[in-house]
Amino acid sequence: MTKEALLNEKQKTVLKALASMSQACGSKEIASIAGMDAKEVSSQLTVLKKKGLADSPARCVYAITDQGRDSLS
Repeated sequence: MTKEALLNEKQKTVLKALASMSQACGSKEIASIAGMDAKEVSSQLTVLKKKGLADSPARCVYAITDQGRDSLS
């Protein structure tokens, strides 16, 4: 099973939105880019953080990790 197969569509969408940003940002900004509800983005970010694909360098701020970038390629 590939890394890509371990992600559902919503998680992929959130990761792609994170990857498109030049700096860490909040869930509202990610939701705006991803076209999703902010609460839904927050729940997906929690899962992505547990998988090591996203990081939270500050409270309520998120960024994609190198592993997250690799999972998109």
